[in-house]
Amino acid sequence: MRLVGELLVVGPASLKLIDGRLEVLGAEMSPGGLVVIPAGRQVVIITDGDVELSGAGGAPRPVPERSIKVFMEALEAARGKNRLMIVGPPDAGKSTIAAYLYNKEIADLIVTTDVGQNEIYCPGFESSASPGRPFVPGSSATALRSCFVGGFSPTVSVSSYSQCFDRLTASGKRFIVDTDGWTSPEGLALKARLAQQAAADLVLAVGLKTEELRPFIDFGLDVASVEPGTVRSKTRYERRLHRDRLLARCLMGARQVRAGPDVKVITLSEQSRPVRGQLAAVSSNDQDYFAVITRYNEREQVIGLLTSYEGPVSLVKVGAVRINLEAFRGIIG
Repeated sequence: MRLVGELLVVGPASLKLIDGRLEVLGAEMSPGGLVVIPAGRQVVIITDGDVELSGAGGAPRPVPERSIKVFMEALEAARGKNRLMIVGPPDAGKSTIAAYLYNKEIADLIVTTDVGQNEIYCPGFESSASPGRPFVPGSSATALRSCFVGGFSPTVSVSSYSQCFDRLTASGKRFIVDTDGWTSPEGLALKARLAQQAAADLVLAVGLKTEELRPFIDFGLDVASVEPGTVRSKTRYERRLHRDRLLARCLMGARQVRAGPDVKVITLSEQSRPVRGQLAAVSSNDQDYFAVITRYNEREQVIGLLTSYEGPVSLVKVGAVRINLEAFRGIIG
C-alpha cells in the first residue's frame, strides 16, 4: 500500500519497504528492509512510499503533533553528547526516546536498567546491547553484557543495582541508559549518584517536575526536560502480562542443569534462598546468564537449574523473587 506522512503503527505488525522512503523511529530503511513491531508497542514512521504492512495492530493513524515535538526536542538536546541517561516515571516513553536517539546514531550502546521490564535480555537483569538499526523497543536484540540484580525492582538489592550499572557503563563507548520508572525521591537521588559516577554528560528528564530534578542539578549534571509524548499508561495487569512474556522468551530453549557441591551458591539479599522457581543467574567470566532454580538439596549441596547457558557451572547467584514454573509448562522441558 502507498503510505504518506507521519504515522503511528501499532504492534504486532511488520513493515517492509518496497519502494520510496520509510523512516522507522528515526532510522532510514532501505528497499527490501523489514522491521517487526512487537505487541504492545507503537512506533512512529515517516514515509512516502510503497510499504507492505501486515499484522493485527490495525491501520496506521496520524501521529499526534506532540510526539514528533518530543523526538525533536530530545534529539536537539542530545547532539554532541556521548553519555546519556533518560529518567522518568513508568510509561513516559523513555524506551521509545532511547531507541529514537540510538537510531539517530547518538550512541553506540543501549544500556537498560529497567529490571522489571528488561526487553533486551531478561527481567531481573540489567543489560547492554548494540542492536542493528532500526531498533524498535521489544524487538530482538543480542545482549553484549548482562548483570543480575535479583528481582523486578531496584529496591530488591540497591547494591547489586548500582554495581551492575557501574559494570555496564564502564565500556568507554557512547551510551544511552534507559532507566526504570523508580522516581521516588530515593530513586531519583540514586540515579543522580549513578549518573555522576558514570560521568553522564546529559540527563534527559521525561515528564518530571523541576523540583524533582534537584538531585541531578546538585551534582552539576546537565539536565534537559521534555514532556512525555502521547503514551498510554499500562495497567498493573498489563505490566505483569508483559513481564511474563519476557520471562517466557528467556525460558524458551532452556535446559535442565544439575550442579554439584563444587558449585558456589551466593544470595543477593536477605530474602534470597534457593527454592524451586527462584530467579537466579549462572555467572562466568564477569557475565551473568538467566536461570531459574528447579530444586535444591542443602544436605547434598546439589542444585538444579533451568538455563540456556551451556558452559560449566561454578557460581550461581540467587535472587529474591520466585516465578511460577507451572505457568510456563508448555515451553519448558
